[in-house]
Amino acid sequence: MNSIKGFIAAFALLFIQACTHNSLDYCCIESNNCAFALYQESEDELIVVNQSRASERFSPASTFKIANSLIALETNILSGTDQVLSVDLETYPEQSWWMPNWATDTFDLRGAFQNSVFPIYQSISSDIGSDTMCEYLTCFDYGNQDISSGIDNFWVAGSMKISALEQIEFLQKV
Repeated sequence: MNSIKGFIAAFALLFIQACTHNSLDYCCIESNNCAFALYQESEDELIVVNQSRASERFSPASTFKIANSLIALETNILSGTDQVLSVDLETYPEQSWWMPNWATDTFDLRGAFQNSVFPIYQSISSDIGSDTMCEYLTCFDYGNQDISSGIDNFWVAGSMKISALEQIEFLQKV
């Protein structure tokens, strides 16, 4: 639990450091496509820039790795965070848009997470299966819980949607 809180805090800090004051001001313009939401646990304070955009649902994309990893560990699809993982190139042939090391390197869960190794997360999700995935997404109350666009890509293919504010609620529950 502490490592998850540490990850969330580090991610928020990196995001804030990457943003200049002007870029956060930009999020205040109503005609933009930007939002920022941060929950400060120590203050029990939610900071939201552009509330309407932060409430709008979008594909979770890479942030779904958090839920996907937790489900894989909870269901013993992964035996632990140090399990060796590599891309199944027969099921997921190398694509031109992949990072060069995805097809050649092995990763533990931390490495797959940090390197956002999409084909490993596709395999993990497929191993979890549709029924179990749906059960967990319902339990998590994760966005619209729609995996209809495919068990190995629903978080990027368009059926799964979640808002930034719902993401924060999910992380608070975790």
